[in-house]
Amino acid sequence: MTVASGGLVRELAEWIVSDGPERAPESARHAARRLILDRLGISLGGHRLLGAHPAAALALPGQPAATRWADGRQVFAPYAALANGCAGDGLDLQAGADSVEAGWAAAEVADRSLGDLVLAVIAAAEVGGYLRRWLGADLERHGLHPPATLGALSATAAAGRLLGLSAEQLAGALAGAACLTPRAPFGAFTGGATGKTLYGGWPHLVGLWSCLWARDGMVGPTTALEGSRGVAQSILDAGGAVTPPPFEPAARGWEVEAVAFKPFTCCRAAHPALTVLERLERPDPGRVREVRVWTYPYAVELERRVRGRSPIAAQASVRWSVALFLALGELRPGRAFTAEALADPAVTLLADRTMVEVGPEYAGDGPRVRGARVEVVLDDGSEVGGSAEEPRWGPTAPATDDELRARFLALVDESGVTTVDARGPDFHGAPAGADDSHARSGGAERQHGRAADLVGVLDMPDATPTRSLLATTRLAGGARG
Repeated sequence: MTVASGGLVRELAEWIVSDGPERAPESARHAARRLILDRLGISLGGHRLLGAHPAAALALPGQPAATRWADGRQVFAPYAALANGCAGDGLDLQAGADSVEAGWAAAEVADRSLGDLVLAVIAAAEVGGYLRRWLGADLERHGLHPPATLGALSATAAAGRLLGLSAEQLAGALAGAACLTPRAPFGAFTGGATGKTLYGGWPHLVGLWSCLWARDGMVGPTTALEGSRGVAQSILDAGGAVTPPPFEPAARGWEVEAVAFKPFTCCRAAHPALTVLERLERPDPGRVREVRVWTYPYAVELERRVRGRSPIAAQASVRWSVALFLALGELRPGRAFTAEALADPAVTLLADRTMVEVGPEYAGDGPRVRGARVEVVLDDGSEVGGSAEEPRWGPTAPATDDELRARFLALVDESGVTTVDARGPDFHGAPAGADDSHARSGGAERQHGRAADLVGVLDMPDATPTRSLLATTRLAGGARG
């Protein structure tokens, strides 16, 4: 495919609104449903385990409206997308190109079906994958967070298709989103800033808003991506306009089928080392004298940039992730990366005894190998260890449907028992005044039933209205205020 006369955004838009996504096989459609289920579970789980994200306070009534997932309330659609995306970001489990939260809100606005949402997620994944291959490495080189920086464009792709924008309108919306996409420095993550949790929702706000504005004629320049003074010029350090690589949808297989879900509640940089540790018989943490980790260069670079030991900074750290895993035996979402756990002297001692360096087998100029080699030295001088060439749920052994269903239920419900009050715990902090009156009154049982129903997203008919999926959902631990 060649660049259309209206610029790259026009080429992308013409494919997004065409029947191209409808040619996706059943395997891609099922993969999109898996992503929808996972994003929904992470958002609901984040709200339950971390409490209401401050962005939820912005989700006020307005038109067009969509559902705030945590409590089923109808709020202004762009703010619903923002709140739904931010709610789970603190768990650091989100995977795949940003599309579900903005797409779901747009599907409600346009009264579209689950099948329509599935096709929009497929289209967004193609756009997101294309942009990540083109610009992702240079975004990392500049110290930026690729998902947050590029996510507004994939979110726009999903929302624009669902809102029924014309190719011209969607091209303008993509250009508008390109102008508004944030720089999103990775330093917010490694520095432990709570503002980093906005990265999970901001792309969806920008994407949906760009589409709504485009319907009213407010759009960006047609060469916003590749033109002079455009996005690519700044990211690639080019002297002017650049020639983008060909956009060839599904040429490498459907992007949505390649989504690698995250099994651990932390940055992917730590996943290979954690994969090695979970395969070992857990050593007595009190006997650990030293932990040696050799992994790939980008993970080591991030480790060196981590400042402090706040929950968010620790999630970006191989060293702190390893220490928590050894001390706790697992990394339960919402329970491992807490201020209390990180202040535990045993965890601090393990972190101090952990070394993280580049492994020669993972260095070089070839394709990135997200692997790790780990050695745990015990107090008697004995060693246990191993290696992993990819993290759990990696390309050769992806998460199964049953594993994603189980993760969803654990995030949303945890066996149907709710022991916090209606406010949930304080955001990224200690529990806020426990009160089990809701659970005693039967709220937990009702929550369990709804969680089981929502797991059915993998199998619901395409014709299911998106509006109906959460129409009566009011999960225990609803939003504060």
